[in-house]
Amino acid sequence: MPENLFLPIDALVRSVGVNKSSPHALFLGAGASISSGIPSAARCIWEWKRDIFLTNNPAMRDHFSELSLPSVQERIQRWLEANNHPKLNDPSEYSHYIEWCYPIPEDRRSFFQSIIAKARPHTGYRHLAILAEANLIRAVWTTNFDALTAKACVDSEVVAIEVGIDCQGRLPRMRRSGELMCVSMHGDYRYDPLKNTVEELQQQEEQLRLALIEELSQTHLIVCGYSGRDESLMAALLAAYSKPGSGTLYWCGHGDATPPASVENLILEARRQKRAAYYVPAQGFDDLMTRLTFRCLDGDRLKKAQAIAEKSGQQELMGRSPFRLDRIRSSTIIKSNAFPIECPNELLEFVGEGLPDSGIWRWLREKAEGHQVVAVPQRGKILALGTIDGIKDAFRGHVKGSIDRTPIDVRELSFEDGAVTHLLLTALVQVLAQNAGLQVAGRRIVWGPREQQRDTVDGIACVAYPSAELTLRKGQHLIVLPSLVIRSPSGEMVPREIEKKLRQKILGYQHNNKFNQAVNGWRKLLFAEDTTVVEYPPDCGSSFRFLIQKAPVFAKIGDSENRRGANLPAKIERMAKQTGLQIAEPSLIFCHRNDTNSKVRDTHPVRGIIDNRPFDFSLTRRGLAEEVNVGVICPVPESRPF
Repeated sequence: MPENLFLPIDALVRSVGVNKSSPHALFLGAGASISSGIPSAARCIWEWKRDIFLTNNPAMRDHFSELSLPSVQERIQRWLEANNHPKLNDPSEYSHYIEWCYPIPEDRRSFFQSIIAKARPHTGYRHLAILAEANLIRAVWTTNFDALTAKACVDSEVVAIEVGIDCQGRLPRMRRSGELMCVSMHGDYRYDPLKNTVEELQQQEEQLRLALIEELSQTHLIVCGYSGRDESLMAALLAAYSKPGSGTLYWCGHGDATPPASVENLILEARRQKRAAYYVPAQGFDDLMTRLTFRCLDGDRLKKAQAIAEKSGQQELMGRSPFRLDRIRSSTIIKSNAFPIECPNELLEFVGEGLPDSGIWRWLREKAEGHQVVAVPQRGKILALGTIDGIKDAFRGHVKGSIDRTPIDVRELSFEDGAVTHLLLTALVQVLAQNAGLQVAGRRIVWGPREQQRDTVDGIACVAYPSAELTLRKGQHLIVLPSLVIRSPSGEMVPREIEKKLRQKILGYQHNNKFNQAVNGWRKLLFAEDTTVVEYPPDCGSSFRFLIQKAPVFAKIGDSENRRGANLPAKIERMAKQTGLQIAEPSLIFCHRNDTNSKVRDTHPVRGIIDNRPFDFSLTRRGLAEEVNVGVICPVPESRPF
């Protein structure tokens, strides 16, 4: 499809906004009603498929309760095709399966009535009613029979004029302000014969078809939630856009990169008639209506639309229950590599002048090099740690006005890669490395001073030095992650791939006890006292101080099945700042080896499958699943023995 036939969603909204005085109509499919509680056409098809399958195989009900599983759908489809039903994604699926599942028309009406009775207009329909109040939307044409548009109009100042198969005489009436024409192209389950089967669709009343064609000659049409699957309706749309006219066509597809072939043909035909037609990748009906109301409305109507959107968001949140952890006695303890830290609560701030247009971070590092100063840019100013004289000396000629103290907004510490966190961590790493006689790699890695191992990787001689990567979390914890820095014997950096291979070779099989030893080693090296005080710049009586606890954070873990718990030493109890819950392994269900009607539970998947049979063994015996697909994830070194 030519790229110039695509239109971004924001451009559609601006186009409608700038043409508010022109009549607009909507053509809605089943996708527009999903958020209001109406299942999609695809979901309905699978419901009908499952009902057909289970009523022919009643003993299989327990095996097919979760219809969203691909394995369930695959087995249902396999049975259906073996019994001469259409293949998957056949264009006739919808009409075929509803007629096969419910051959009695009254049953089809009852099926949809039970669904529609529970549906409530969601954000999109409620915003649509306000757009109709503002006379922006004059008519809604739909393949649906859920009456959601009319229901939404009840709470608005617009009157819905419903048109169906039995009341087509309402179509020619003069449109009045405050009225919204709602046309059900496939009938209405309350009054009319539902038009779902192929035969019924082919009998589509000519008057509705001609009315749609006439409407689209002068009216801008926005299509949303409709796939273009019905041949009769697509033929009507094609007839409308095969004639000259002034109405623009906006076909909104839900996140699709490319439209279906039938939609592409329609747009191209409209273009051949010199009519404006576009395909718009969108994010659904609710999102589109919200965008249009916020762009095209003002005054009380805009406030009403905003309240609907806000309330809708709150209602979605109300369905979520807060996480709660029951109080259970601790049965074990977990030691972390996080150390409590108190960071300075203020920084120095100044306005810079004569700064470069680009590369400001690098420029600040270069200016601060050789000085006991670290600095970062933020919101047009420079934040720094150091002495005032040191900052003036480092940035001589680039300080405008005074250098002032400014408090740290605790929200800034929530961003691990934020400017304030970067500033604090850079200063802390510099002082810790200096105090311990270590080197700094990058911004957060300290390493040395003794080599740990020499080795040769791919013919390149390497030396591994112990290192630790330091990270600040929300200004409350300093994370110490042991690792390795790899250098050549002469101290130069080695290729990244060589560094990665040697690090993997040494640390790849490191167990918890080795990791704990490494953490303890860095803990003793970096933190000399129970509470280590680090000031920046060092040894100058600075008020910029970091207080680091030598004892790491512990977590108490409770076990719901172990009521006795464990007696923790008082010292450990004080350091246990976190709590957790150990969840028991879930019991998997298998088929009994000797009795296929009995189920066996086991928490170990391999033991369970060896001692018993697969859960769906009874299906295999019936020929619904003759093959078992096995996937194996195996490390390369073990692949050949496996």
